[in-house]
Amino acid sequence: MIQLGYEPLGEAGIPGRRYDRKGGNHRTHHVHMFQFDHHEEIDRHIAVKDYLRAHPELAEKYRCLKARLAK
Repeated sequence: MIQLGYEPLGEAGIPGRRYDRKGGNHRTHHVHMFQFDHHEEIDRHIAVKDYLRAHPELAEKYRCLKARLAK
């Protein structure tokens, strides 16, 4: 991942996860990798993604909140 320009951030607060991001302060990508048997965390991340895709108006509010908090 490092050779592809990603910055490894370790577990980043979730045991069993590896989190990498690309783009520094202007992040372009992020990757969550989980240990194969961490079904609860995997399911939780997929559920959030699916919910936001099904509710674009809430996804936009979430995007704005994250941008505001990042500042």
